[in-house]
Amino acid sequence: MRKEASIYLISIVILASGCAGSSATQKTSDQKTNASLDQVRALCLDPNTENASAACRKHLQMRPEDGEVRHRLGRLLSTHGKVPEGIAHLRKACRLIPNDPSVHYHLGLALEKRQDRGGALMAHQECTQLDPGHTDSRVATGVLQRKLGQKKKAEQTLREAVKRDPQSAAALAQLSLTLAQQGQSHLAEAIEIGLRAVAAKPDNANARSNLGLFMTTAGRVDEAIEQLQQAVAVAPSNATVRYNLGLAYTQNDALEEALRAYAQAIEYREKFPQAHHNLAVILISLGFCQTSKLHLTRSHELGIKSAAIVLDQYRKLCESPKAEAITKAASE
Repeated sequence: MRKEASIYLISIVILASGCAGSSATQKTSDQKTNASLDQVRALCLDPNTENASAACRKHLQMRPEDGEVRHRLGRLLSTHGKVPEGIAHLRKACRLIPNDPSVHYHLGLALEKRQDRGGALMAHQECTQLDPGHTDSRVATGVLQRKLGQKKKAEQTLREAVKRDPQSAAALAQLSLTLAQQGQSHLAEAIEIGLRAVAAKPDNANARSNLGLFMTTAGRVDEAIEQLQQAVAVAPSNATVRYNLGLAYTQNDALEEALRAYAQAIEYREKFPQAHHNLAVILISLGFCQTSKLHLTRSHELGIKSAAIVLDQYRKLCESPKAEAITKAASE
C-alpha cells in the first residue's frame, strides 16, 4: 500500500509540474502573440506603411473590435476605390468608437463618393455635434445642404464655419459660392467673401476662378480678368478656369483673346459643350464659317441647344448666297 501511495503521490507531483510548465509555456506564447499583433497594429496605423490595408486586415482577424484599426482600414479602402467595403468598415468603427468625430467625418466623405448625400449629411452633422470646431466637416455639411437645394441652411452653416474659423479658405470660398448662387442681391457680398478666400489661400485656383466669374457677372470685368489670369497661372490645365477667362474677355469685347481662351479650354477638356458653343459664336462673328460649324455641331452633340439668335446669325453670315460666295472665294 505504501508503494502504491508513493507512486500515486509521485504521479500527482509530475502531473502538477507538467501543468505548471504548460501554463508558463501558454503565457509566453500569448505574450508573443500579443507583441506580434501590436506590431501589426502599428504597421496598420503608420501613415508611411506601403500596404497598410493588409496589416489592418490581419490585425482585425484577431481583434475585430479594434475601432481605431477598423477606422483606418475604412479610410484606406474608401480612398483607394473600394468605397462600399470602406463604408462597411467605417460604419462598424462608428459603432465601436461612437464618440470619435473623425470616424463620422470620414464616413461622410465616403458616403459622398457613393452619391448618398442624405447619409453623408447625417454623418457630418454627427461629427460637428461631437466636435463643433471641426471646420472641414462643417464646410462639407454646408456644401451638401446647398447641393440638396437647402441654400438658406447652407448659408447659415457656412457663416457659422467662417465665424468659428475666419481664416478657413475652404469655408470662405464655399460661402462665397453659396451667396452668388442666391442671385444678384447677394453678389457684392459674394465677391467680398471671395476676396477674403483668395487672400487666405492665394493658390486656390477654383476659388479665384469663381471670384473672377462673379466679378464678370457684376460688370467688374478688368478685375475679373486679373483674377482669372492668376488662376490660369496656378492651374494652367484647368479647363473651367480658361472658360471663365473666355467669358470675361467676351464681355470686354476682346474677341481674339476670348477665342484663344475657349480653344484652350477645349484642348484640356474636349467634352466641354459650353466652350464649343461660345467658340462657335465668336467664329461666326469673325466669318470663320466652316470651323464655327464644326464647333456648333459638336456643342449640339454634347447637349447644348443654341438660342434662335445664334442660329439666325449663322444662317445670315454663313448660309446666305453672298456668304457662301465669300467663303468659297476665301478657300480658293
